[in-house]
Amino acid sequence: MQADWEIKSRAHVCARTGREFQPGDTFFTLLIREGEGFRREDLCEEAWESRNENILPFSFWRSKYEPP
Repeated sequence: MQADWEIKSRAHVCARTGREFQPGDTFFTLLIREGEGFRREDLCEEAWESRNENILPFSFWRSKYEPP
């Protein structure tokens, strides 16, 4: 069974703090299952470290921010 997922591209601000990412910043991307699809959240390190660890995303990864 093949599913079509529409996942947004990388954000330029933290989903929790609203702080803009700067070149070279480490950020974390979380994919959270919602209904039939997924919601993407990009978090700065501060937000990642203060998140509720009992809420587990479907998937997550760490990246370095590079502006477009």
